[in-house]
Amino acid sequence: MRKYLFVFLCFLMHVSVAQTTTVQGKVTEEITKLPLQSVIVTAGNRSAITDSAGTFEMSLSFRPNTLVFKRLGYETLTKAIADGSNAIFVYVMMEIGNSNLDEVVVTASKFEQKISEVTSSLETLKPKLVEASGNINMQTAVEQVSGVNVVKGQVNIRGGSGFSYGAGSRVLMLIDDLPILSPEAGDIKWDFLPTENIQQVEVIKGASSALFGSSALGGVINIRTASPKEKPETKIRVFTGMYDNYAKLYYNFNTSPIFNHGLYLNHSRKIGNHDLTMSGALVLDNQYRKDENTSYGRITTNYRYHFKKVQGLLGGVNINFYKQHTQNFLIWLSDSNPSIPREGTITRQYNTRFSVDPFLTYTTPKGHRHSFRNRYYYNDNEGIDSRKNDYRASFIYNEYQYQKAFGDTIGNELKLILGASNSYSAIHSDSIYGNKTSDNAASYLQIDYKLKKVLFSVGTRAEYFRVDTLERRFIKVLRAGLNWHVFKATYIRASVGEGYRMPSIAELYASTSSGSLNIFPNSNLQPESGWGAEIALKQGFMFGKFKGMADVAAFRTRYSNMIEFIFNIYPPYPGYFGNPLPYLGFKALNYTNARISGVEASLAAEGKIGATKVALTGGYTYINPLNLDSLNAINPSDRFLKYRNNHLVRFNADFEYRSLSFGATVRYNSFMTNIDDIFNQDYFIKGVKRYRELHANGDLIFDLRVSYKIKKYNSTFAFILKNVTNHEYMYAPANLGAPRYFMIQYIVVL
Repeated sequence: MRKYLFVFLCFLMHVSVAQTTTVQGKVTEEITKLPLQSVIVTAGNRSAITDSAGTFEMSLSFRPNTLVFKRLGYETLTKAIADGSNAIFVYVMMEIGNSNLDEVVVTASKFEQKISEVTSSLETLKPKLVEASGNINMQTAVEQVSGVNVVKGQVNIRGGSGFSYGAGSRVLMLIDDLPILSPEAGDIKWDFLPTENIQQVEVIKGASSALFGSSALGGVINIRTASPKEKPETKIRVFTGMYDNYAKLYYNFNTSPIFNHGLYLNHSRKIGNHDLTMSGALVLDNQYRKDENTSYGRITTNYRYHFKKVQGLLGGVNINFYKQHTQNFLIWLSDSNPSIPREGTITRQYNTRFSVDPFLTYTTPKGHRHSFRNRYYYNDNEGIDSRKNDYRASFIYNEYQYQKAFGDTIGNELKLILGASNSYSAIHSDSIYGNKTSDNAASYLQIDYKLKKVLFSVGTRAEYFRVDTLERRFIKVLRAGLNWHVFKATYIRASVGEGYRMPSIAELYASTSSGSLNIFPNSNLQPESGWGAEIALKQGFMFGKFKGMADVAAFRTRYSNMIEFIFNIYPPYPGYFGNPLPYLGFKALNYTNARISGVEASLAAEGKIGATKVALTGGYTYINPLNLDSLNAINPSDRFLKYRNNHLVRFNADFEYRSLSFGATVRYNSFMTNIDDIFNQDYFIKGVKRYRELHANGDLIFDLRVSYKIKKYNSTFAFILKNVTNHEYMYAPANLGAPRYFMIQYIVVL
């Protein structure tokens, strides 16, 4: 009996082995022939994912007739399997889809999806445009996106922010999905952001707190860094620039040329299962105003390791180190001397920052994705003339996230995202802030369900806040959206979402001065909250050799307890009639309740005119930013929110003929209707009211560039001219914009 049982078991094992099929293969891009990672390969109800080398392997209990290859941004490919052995090897090349409608983004829902299928307004900025335009840092780069404006470092999307003198951003800045706002002021340190290693910049417009938390009240900007290609690459970018004189010679503090210089390096390579990118920048940025300059160096390292024995397991660390010396210009002496600072308002300081971001992700063979990402961000500020502005700030952020996609055979799909995060900030200073701490903990959920041609998206977030000794806060927000694929290239989307922002340490506790101007604390600030809604149409088109997409959106946002830094006189007690100058300065207040309505139209297209390649991007944004607490004000300008422009135009055109390229950028900001009343008083700040009365038509700025590609040396030489007409403009009260600027730039790829 035992003998027969043994024979029977051997027979079963033989049958089992005989019915097992091993499928292996490699996937590359059709044009570049480079390996494609993260391609989903399916056979029946089984799947595998390609690794960094573009390879995959799966063992099946059946022999498949076809394999299906899917990756966002590429055309879906079906491969028939010929009869033969049960050991199958396939090699396929995937074709890139429509470069506009099929463009892949991740920020809108924290997973890869086509830009045409997102449920909120999102635009992208490519590294090619960042480099070609001669942008020294990301601040000037993001201003090329429609609906985006930056006022003295304060980023503003669709009028969501005004001008808060560097504290408390309503736009959340991310690097690789992790927040990078400063822990003390909650602002963006633009020079710290790596411009030399960018894959793509993604800009979400509107309230996004359900996924991203506080400070995403007005939108999100996410810088996605680039991964190494199969072939090692070294890129060097150098520039030298010079400011022209203002047309009115008495505006210039110095008739000698003012130069600035910069060097950017980036090297990336794959070494077996290791991905390594090292980059750096060295910039000497002398400015067009007296005593204003910045010099800094930055070194960035991105490292990833693909675990050999566990397919889908990836770990690594990103490190960014930055050292800066700066002299900041606050306000002018007068409109007759706009390049000379008011006495005592130049602040000189040294600054050291660094961030360390370890991470680990694991995608199982069945598509369950787990990620654990962390960031430690440190900021050390040292005053040169006075130690009262010295401080050290630390920020620790941890996040776990789970993702899973569930699909069926007819194209319906459900994507689930669960996440939890916590953060802790500590600020140490003897004067400006004191010693303060804050922390939060959050959990979030998002579900995207695609039913044939309609995508539904819902999300929620619960977040707990503690800021030093103030009352603890618990906040819940919701969002919902849909995207309807009406026709082949027509998409209608609608969304509504809540948002909130906790006041920053600086807004609550900062107490310092610059000359005769002061910053006053306000520990009674309340969190600001709001919601945003939009409905939009995205239309893909093809006209001759041109293809692209047009987008039209109508939106409305609502804010409660909006926090603004108000420039005014803040006496020590009610009824004070003494000298007001010691109490002149800025203070954060829960200023108003607000409503912003508007429309936006944008365009992205590319094609050919004869042998000339053409790329066009741009948009027009109109907003009506109302102060709901002042709708009956006697002065009509007081009915509008401060430091907003009703009309914004952004347009960029690039033409490439053989080795020669030509580009032009246009930016228009309409007149800023309302500013702080104190600026209209010559007794305190001279000439602002007079200057505004003489320049009430808005500002139109043209930039031009021409470049020549030296193919033999794989390099590009460019000449860039900014503010071509030498237009004179005031971008913030008592701050004159830059005159005409000449730049020579050279880029070589080794």
